[in-house]
Amino acid sequence: MTIKNAAKLMLLVVSLVASTSLAQFPPGTAVWDVKQNGVLVGQLYVEGAGANYTEHWVLWPGYVTPTSNIELEVKMGSKTYVDAKDFFKNVSFPTGSKYVNAGCTESTKLP
Repeated sequence: MTIKNAAKLMLLVVSLVASTSLAQFPPGTAVWDVKQNGVLVGQLYVEGAGANYTEHWVLWPGYVTPTSNIELEVKMGSKTYVDAKDFFKNVSFPTGSKYVNAGCTESTKLP
């Protein structure tokens, strides 16, 4: 993943977080499905709670950087994991997949 594409993904993460009624994807055992134009292209697991948490994004080879023609959707998935270690052990990661680690800090103030 290029730096430009990673920056686009981080902007996407920020916009998704800002648009949810909760200020983050709720942490826990549930996995979030990442879909583009209705096709499952990855999964997201959130570790931690409160103002500091980590989003673990696994993006499969079919994932492409979103554009105005590519709809991106993140919805609660049907799989569950005990913790992040279980997620890493069992999430699908075929050749060509990408892993994105997003360390997040929430605040009610701008820097």
